[in-house]
Amino acid sequence: MKNSSNQPDPWKPCEPGTIDAVKFSAPVAAVAGRRDFLKTVGGGTAVLALTTYAGWTIFGRDEANPDNADGGNVIKSMSCADCCDNLPDYVVGKLIDQSLNCQMREHLRICKHCHGELKKLTKA
Repeated sequence: MKNSSNQPDPWKPCEPGTIDAVKFSAPVAAVAGRRDFLKTVGGGTAVLALTTYAGWTIFGRDEANPDNADGGNVIKSMSCADCCDNLPDYVVGKLIDQSLNCQMREHLRICKHCHGELKKLTKA
């Protein structure tokens, strides 16, 4: 491009291969940036998944927990002692409280000990 004034032309032709070097370095840099991003996100996701699994394994079990304060087993907020106390009324259908009825049903579904006590009462 020629300049109409007597000033030198600011544009100089590029050396051969300069444009090709720029053309190929941009995608490589983008791939490297994408790779770094995926490493960061993937590592964070793995940590989150392991933490969630550990939390569910430790705190979210539906099994009996013998380490509670009163020394009895507790499943889903009902102790085995409470379940056994209410078992005769549950068998004959006298539990009026629907919430208690649901807790009993869930406890008996999970707890083998209390389910065995239920079977003893229903056979008698």
